[in-house]
Amino acid sequence: MTDYDESPKEFESIIAELKGYSDSRSPELIEAHELLARENLKLMELRAEEFSSKRTEFEALPPPQAGSPYKYKTDVATTGVLFGVAVAMEFYSDNYKTRIAQFIGGGGGIGSYTSISRGTSFLNYPIETLLDWKARFEMNFVPLTVNVNLWGMHKERIGSFIGGGLSSAGVFGGKGKFHRP
Repeated sequence: MTDYDESPKEFESIIAELKGYSDSRSPELIEAHELLARENLKLMELRAEEFSSKRTEFEALPPPQAGSPYKYKTDVATTGVLFGVAVAMEFYSDNYKTRIAQFIGGGGGIGSYTSISRGTSFLNYPIETLLDWKARFEMNFVPLTVNVNLWGMHKERIGSFIGGGLSSAGVFGGKGKFHRP
């Protein structure tokens, strides 16, 4: 298993491209993507709650505050060949002015992909709480839309990303780690 303590070198050029990216979606489409992400997060929380109600071991993070997810502008870059995927998520404050965290990971799945997306992450915890945490991810690609769901290694419901940009189609999963930029 690969350790994700450092950013993979192949993402440096993709991240550099993201810095000059401007969101060409209309305000209505951005709002629709955010609504979809919130609904997806609610569904994910319900499923996770059903699963976690059967679980008795200690969870490392405090439970999230109901109905008040933390919202971060986020860039997501992915690349891979056949069944492997590498992902870099960049979390920002101040409407993309200050990069405050990264999630770097890898895994597998099936699909045809390379993706550069910009959108919004809805998290159940402040990003600062997640720094240095390892987490699992699940990604869904459809043309022009990317969705990423994140869970802690102890099954904490971290949150969801929804965005638009260059993408193809596929489903992937894996694990990675949150970092300081």
